[in-house]
Amino acid sequence: MIKTRFISMLVLLCLTVSGAWAQNPSWVRSYDTWDEATKTLTVNDDPDEIDYAGNEAIEHVIIANTNRVTTIGKAAFKNCSNLTSVSIPSSVTNIGASAFESTKLTSVSIPSSVTTISEATFKNCSNLTSVSIPNTVTTIGEAAFYT
Repeated sequence: MIKTRFISMLVLLCLTVSGAWAQNPSWVRSYDTWDEATKTLTVNDDPDEIDYAGNEAIEHVIIANTNRVTTIGKAAFKNCSNLTSVSIPSSVTNIGASAFESTKLTSVSIPSSVTTISEATFKNCSNLTSVSIPNTVTTIGEAAFYT
């Protein structure tokens, strides 16, 4: 009886673990995480190398607050047509060209650590109605907010 329960629990544990591993779609980088229920991508390391451009599944992005995350790279989320929110941590100092171009972002709060918003960063974000830009931003590239 105890042996049968143990085997049943072991099988259940294996199924649960394999289900958790299958949670991330193949397009999610190994150190990032995806929550299918909330359509949220959590970026855990080096967004300078992100290439989620054109991904229609992503609705929300959380960029982890780590010392390794200092730049959101060029075109990182460009054309993510369902992206409505992003959380930018205080470790970020630079937002790359076209990083959020042609998304459905509605509001953005840029942390005081950011000094550069590159060209076309929020270009064609016609739903963007609120942007908080701290006085630490010394460079805003051409057409950064062009719609």
